[in-house]
Amino acid sequence: MELEGSARATIVAAGAGMLAGLSVVAYGAYRGNLAHVVAGTCLTLVTLTVCALVFIRKWILDTRDERRILGATQRAAEVERSRYVAAQAALENEQGRLRQDVAAEHHALAVRLTAERAALTTEFEAKRGEYMAEAMEVAVRLIVGKKLDPTQVASAKLIQFPQSLPHQQRERSREHGVVGP
Repeated sequence: MELEGSARATIVAAGAGMLAGLSVVAYGAYRGNLAHVVAGTCLTLVTLTVCALVFIRKWILDTRDERRILGATQRAAEVERSRYVAAQAALENEQGRLRQDVAAEHHALAVRLTAERAALTTEFEAKRGEYMAEAMEVAVRLIVGKKLDPTQVASAKLIQFPQSLPHQQRERSREHGVVGP
């Protein structure tokens, strides 16, 4: 424990006072004078108390260890902060790159959609023209009195309804509480 200049001077003075007190105690004991012994003992106790108070004050005010710990903690926090800032910058760069990629993909999809829509529109118009021409041809044949070509009728898709079977009618009549034939 290192002491400051004023604390050192106080300790030196207290040491000198202790030596003086011990000398007075020894002198009083040698001469048999109780007053000298009590005075020397009091002086020694006072100087011991002063030394103890100086050391206690120094112990309380000594913050070297705490400052060292604080400095290490601040350095670690600064390193962590630098890492965080670097990670945040990398994240922002990555997000910017992703935004650019999404915008480019969106643009490419829009161009592709426009091309596909134009192709589908062209195809639709072509098919619509064919269907309109075919419908007009059928209408003209019907108007003129010609019957439709059987191949065209066969190629048409008609929905066939099933024929009712006799056992189905019996079950049906039983359903309504009527006994069948």
